[in-house]
Amino acid sequence: MRKISLVALFAALVAVNVNATDLWTGSRYVTWGQELQIEASLFADAQPGNALKVFYTNASDGIEFKANDVNIAGSRKNAWISGEGAYELYLTPGAIDAIKAHGLDIVGANFTVTKVELNEVEGREGMTTMWRGLYWADGWGEMLFWPAIASAVDWNDYSAIRVYHEAGRSDFEVNFKKSWADDDHIGGISDMTAGEGYVELPLTDARRALLASIDYELIVQFYRGDDKAAFNVTEIALVGNSPTALSNTAVESKATKTFENGQLVIIKNGVKYNALGAQL
Repeated sequence: MRKISLVALFAALVAVNVNATDLWTGSRYVTWGQELQIEASLFADAQPGNALKVFYTNASDGIEFKANDVNIAGSRKNAWISGEGAYELYLTPGAIDAIKAHGLDIVGANFTVTKVELNEVEGREGMTTMWRGLYWADGWGEMLFWPAIASAVDWNDYSAIRVYHEAGRSDFEVNFKKSWADDDHIGGISDMTAGEGYVELPLTDARRALLASIDYELIVQFYRGDDKAAFNVTEIALVGNSPTALSNTAVESKATKTFENGQLVIIKNGVKYNALGAQL
């Protein structure tokens, strides 16, 4: 059974109830060729990191989000919904750019929309979120993202992809893939470093090239590990380049290196960084 931690649930509730803006209310049946359109002007004040929340009833299939007939960056291909509930979409910078230019279309096979909200969500300093939510990592399974999640990014601006989780360990499987072909494997857990509550994949030139060439989907595969407990994945984010984070000017104190929980930690001016220069 999929489980939601109390911490994650509380954070989600705060995100919903603080500074929420109603974009649309009513009753709109959505099916293919009959979408709910929300005009671009309503997103004039929207910022990357805002969360879209769609309330629905009578659902029996999936939900999709498009701008100018292109699925927006950060939205999932396998976003299944059923019955009555609400679906949240974290709006990436690429998504915001597309929606402000073209407006938003909410599409799918069979559901009725009753309300659409825009909520403010606090982001992480120095990070660009690609996806945020709850994904239950149990048996082998994957999150599938539309290619805009990669095409809307300048990969040279980032040093790593970071996966936040609630496993309390790092002995699980995670793989990034352009496709299931061997040559399209971008990186996996054996290529990643572990921090407190996250693992991250360093971005080499080869990995950047694969990510930039995604034209069908980005696959993020998870497995809890043999005889291990399942857990929630909560966010996939990009670590921004920080060339000044560990500058070596003579006026600054020298950096010291140590290992904590098997991870290289660099301490400079009392601040801890990982091997990539990202602050811990």
